[in-house]
Amino acid sequence: MSNTRSYRISSEQNQRLDLSSWVIHFVHDRDVSNEPPILAEHTGGFPFRWDDVENSKYLSWFYSDEACDFDECATGFEVLSKIINDGYIRAGWSFRKRRPTVYGSYAAACFSEMPLYALLSYAKHRGSKKSVGAYAIALPKREFYAHGGWPAIYGTTARHTEQGGGLAAARLLADSCGIGEKEQYRYIATRLGTDRPDINWMHEREWRWSIANDKFGIPGLPIWLETNKTYSRILVVVQSDVEATKLLAQLKLQIDDGYFESFGPYDKAALINTAVISLESVRSRSNYAELRTMRLEDVPQQTVLPVKIPIPTTEYIEHVKDTIFRARRAAEQAALAYHALHPNPSSFGFAWVMIADGQSEFVEALKVLDKIHTFGTCPTNKLEALTGFGYRINAVMEGDISPFDIDEQSAAANAAIDEINSSMSGFLVYLRTHDD
Repeated sequence: MSNTRSYRISSEQNQRLDLSSWVIHFVHDRDVSNEPPILAEHTGGFPFRWDDVENSKYLSWFYSDEACDFDECATGFEVLSKIINDGYIRAGWSFRKRRPTVYGSYAAACFSEMPLYALLSYAKHRGSKKSVGAYAIALPKREFYAHGGWPAIYGTTARHTEQGGGLAAARLLADSCGIGEKEQYRYIATRLGTDRPDINWMHEREWRWSIANDKFGIPGLPIWLETNKTYSRILVVVQSDVEATKLLAQLKLQIDDGYFESFGPYDKAALINTAVISLESVRSRSNYAELRTMRLEDVPQQTVLPVKIPIPTTEYIEHVKDTIFRARRAAEQAALAYHALHPNPSSFGFAWVMIADGQSEFVEALKVLDKIHTFGTCPTNKLEALTGFGYRINAVMEGDISPFDIDEQSAAANAAIDEINSSMSGFLVYLRTHDD
């Protein structure tokens, strides 16, 4: 059995092709030059003007990035995966040439209400993977507005004038511009029809959410973290079917793990409400004319993939219980046989029996039996990549097995895997080892 749902993304809004009921956040390759030098000595804590209380929120960025070995050259897909793992979209200042392009003292997360076809065309036109990418996170516009999102303000009637400040200061508009400091994050400089070069970003149809709206001590817009507001629908756009499969596995792992170290529990309802769209699948199921006018509302239903959470039957759970009992016994017997031939350990480390596919009925049965544990929710962590990212079936390794002899543990784990594979099918159980 399965709870796989039909994920409806169409809107009751008007059918104009240039309008969408969704706002989309672009995700692109990481560019550290656009990240704020929050802890740099010459800034004293940009851009809160030496406000240590506010700056303390942002320390989690560094701790989280370090824990996950987040690469300075991370690809757009890796950045997207990291955002989902963190549970929120970071608010920032869109630095260009060491200056923020977001005005005011409050960082912002940026979205666009351009339809999907326009976003993809624009991303291709812009070209730079460090400014615009074809990975995205989409939220219902009405809910985004209810959570504090607002459309951008393109210019003002008064002439653009800024208060003084050096490179380390926030860019603040002069009082004559008529926008208070808390609203300046919405401002985008605009200039048309003068003898100076145009400044025109109105085609991006931008919306923004400001850190000024934060009520949870999170340095960004919480999407998959537990707050008092849950998005009813969340869409994640990726390039390929392989990437879609990876993200669905990650989402399921986060549902089962339930906790993000820096900011507490994940919002399981939000994770369950998330679906993944592969542009590879969209293109293969759509003709050229359809792609040229496609909004998120128009994406073929079969390309919108929710997380699968199977519901195992009582009979299946009993079968799994018996299988785990026999696998544990096989592991213990293999360990004893190995130890008899090799009483002195020659190498030290750990071996685990792993399963990667959390969307399998087998994992759900093991959860009911409390015989499985999540391991690692950060796909970019190099240690987790080596030692196993997914689920550990610890129950099969709880017998009389050496806790430090990696070879004995490996013999036991392989025996358990063979026993499981002889009784079950439809998923991959495998060995992971790590030298101590």
